[in-house]
Amino acid sequence: MAVLDILEYPNPVLRQPCRPIEAAELLQPAMQALITDMVDTMYACPGAVGLAAPQIGQPVQLLVMDATAKTDRSMLKVVINPVVLSQSKWKASREGCLSFPDYLITVKRARKVEAHWLDATGQRVDETLLEYEAVIFQHELDHLQGVLFIDRMRNPQRDLIRRSELEASQTNV
Repeated sequence: MAVLDILEYPNPVLRQPCRPIEAAELLQPAMQALITDMVDTMYACPGAVGLAAPQIGQPVQLLVMDATAKTDRSMLKVVINPVVLSQSKWKASREGCLSFPDYLITVKRARKVEAHWLDATGQRVDETLLEYEAVIFQHELDHLQGVLFIDRMRNPQRDLIRRSELEASQTNV
């Protein structure tokens, strides 16, 4: 349908906790169009694997994710009103964010997340997410709570890197 503009930090909408989506609201044409637009927007961004509704100015508990990064749509998930049931041990990994296009940050995330949510049709989904999918889920879930990945940074001098610096260091090897 449409590729939407992505809000960048420091837009205040990115700091707002999002409201749950009511069951009756979920099946409305406007909400279904929002879901379609979010999927289209995520796939239109090179390398994107997730997008949360506040990143496009909608403070509702909705995210889309696909760990394949557009190679196919077999892992596309539409996640509405997610609830984390349990998390495993943590590991550090480097993350990017569409709302911080110039930066990568090292963040600690659980390697395994058990959660439930509603899909685009309103059906409950219970799932265990592992490794990369778990990281994507946690990153996007943070957006729904008004938390940004810079909030999870422990040491800015060590954990924050400009994409341009990383690309320059990789070409000088």
